Amino acid sequence: MHDIHDDFAEIEQNEEVPESAPAVPEEERKNLKLTHTAEGLSKILHTVRRFFKKDSMPNLVLVMVLITSITAAGLGLVNAVTADAIEANEREAKNEALNTVFLGQKLDFEEIRPGVYQGRNSAGELVGFGVEVAPDGFAEKIEMVVGIDVMMRVTGIKVVKQRETTGFSNASVREAFLAQFNGQSGPFTLGDQVDAIAGATVSSQAVTKGVNEALNLPEQEGTE
Repeated sequence: MHDIHDDFAEIEQNEEVPESAPAVPEEERKNLKLTHTAEGLSKILHTVRRFFKKDSMPNLVLVMVLITSITAAGLGLVNAVTADAIEANEREAKNEALNTVFLGQKLDFEEIRPGVYQGRNSAGELVGFGVEVAPDGFAEKIEMVVGIDVMMRVTGIKVVKQRETTGFSNASVREAFLAQFNGQSGPFTLGDQVDAIAGATVSSQAVTKGVNEALNLPEQEGTE
């Protein structure tokens, strides 16, 4: 009977030992590692197919075990190689979203606790906070991000998700309403510092409540 170990030994003998190569960029090194892994898996699967041309129950069971193990190992390696890139992309996307409430500035944000991010400039100086809140609106929760500077003044508000009434859903009307908070410190009271959107009082009240909640969340102590 053909011995599978002989086939694997043949692969090992035929593989050339790579010569020493100069250092390559990190991204290129990762790509080369993935390519070599794929080639190695392809050779192993080819050998498995050669060995299991003869049908038998033991052979079928063994090939299933081998394929499962090889697939798991390959997926694990791909995940390890790409994890850093995925994390970096997610961080960049989050930074872009948070920077929308700090117009004219490019900050790097770090989450200090769930939903609260501190933003620093290129010199490492603390500029402010981006806070995610979701107050209850008329239809459902209004998901929003509030920008707050180190003086605890609102720098901007971005509504991320909402399904409110027509008055609040009108982008131009909503933006004019949100602009009332900019540059101001809370707590805010609807009808006092802030005028409600006509026909969307509940939504206006929800946003005002959310902004006040956001102003209470950052902890400046120990963040300088």
